[in-house]
Amino acid sequence: MNVWLVKMEELLPMDKDYRAYRMGMLAEALVNSGHKVTRWCSDLNPQTKKYRHGHDYTLVSDHGVTYELLYVKGGDNQSVSLKRYLNNFLIAIKFKKKALNLPPPDLIVCAMPTPQLSRISSEIAKFFKTPLVVDARDYWPDIIEQELKGIKKYVSMPLIYLMKNDLRKACIAAYSLVGITPFYRDHLVNYSGRVKTDKDSFFPLGYDGKLNQVSYDKVDEYNNFWIKKLKLDLLNTEKKIIYFAGKINLTVKNGVQPLISSLEKSGATNSNYIFILCGAGQYLEELQNLLRDVNNVYLPGHISAEHLAYLRSKSFVAIQPIENRIDYENSLSNKFFENISAGLPILTSLTGITRKEIESNRCGFYYSSGSELLRLLNKLDSNIELYEEMSKNALELFDTTYDSKVVYRNFSTYLERIAQEF
Repeated sequence: MNVWLVKMEELLPMDKDYRAYRMGMLAEALVNSGHKVTRWCSDLNPQTKKYRHGHDYTLVSDHGVTYELLYVKGGDNQSVSLKRYLNNFLIAIKFKKKALNLPPPDLIVCAMPTPQLSRISSEIAKFFKTPLVVDARDYWPDIIEQELKGIKKYVSMPLIYLMKNDLRKACIAAYSLVGITPFYRDHLVNYSGRVKTDKDSFFPLGYDGKLNQVSYDKVDEYNNFWIKKLKLDLLNTEKKIIYFAGKINLTVKNGVQPLISSLEKSGATNSNYIFILCGAGQYLEELQNLLRDVNNVYLPGHISAEHLAYLRSKSFVAIQPIENRIDYENSLSNKFFENISAGLPILTSLTGITRKEIESNRCGFYYSSGSELLRLLNKLDSNIELYEEMSKNALELFDTTYDSKVVYRNFSTYLERIAQEF
């Protein structure tokens, strides 16, 4: 089977600090099952925001994957802007023009967002008489419409209308609709105007547990990195590390601010706990300034995968201080899988599916305030049997349900069935 995977913004094996995300893990599973894969991507590295080649580029790898990199200059990071919409439009048109001149695939899997690319993929699938699977990872464009306020919402309504129209056309034309949870699958089904069938399914994001592996011959190097970065000796500190890694976006900022404020009031800023919140984002500098005088909270910015793996190995628990929002309440993030794969109990302020998973599998706690978080930290710190049970449960949940090998082997088998039925 010749499968096309369409997702513009994702790291590729040729990128520095590469780690496989959804399309990368799915491509590996398909190749391991004997299939050919073509990945359609932007030439723009989503992490560095730099172009890989500065022109269209085709790379045929030695591991069974062909990479079609499309170059379009411009674009920005705003969810809704005319500049971004035009950039998405141009890259979708370039994708269509190049795709129609290639041999037809047996199956197309297109990530959503973006609605534009999903619609163009449906037109390509129709031309080739090939089944299309639309795979929702985000609540676009509805979450954009819900979150925008005032004049921004008014000005953005024409673009939101266009995105809704694109998504509707893509979902009607798609043979199969998939999401990272049932909520996201049903989001696409609602746009299709039909009822859910056995052709529609969901597959979680999953995670590659190998990313937790620490090279023990480099422990001193890793530890020296953190000594230099934060003046913290992770090998010898007696304090408990509270771990977070993710984008420092608005929902994290809104989740962290009240948490730290509450911790300060409860005296926890001089406690036995050190909070290390890793990641880059547009609100990083603002949070760093706000927390400059809080002596046990660190925001070191972007950290490489190997240094994060070492930090996880030295951490006590992981936290998810994220503002509740409908899309976050109905999804499990990459960081959720990353944390449980390291055996870290999770303490989260998120309701919905995250809270349900950690409570039903006894691998963490939900908290609604900083004082409650502190109480739960103390509970785990004083009860080693409970802590070890939760750590063991986290690992078991990952191994049986969310390991990328399990998730994407099932996804690959599902795609084989879809192609055969079509």
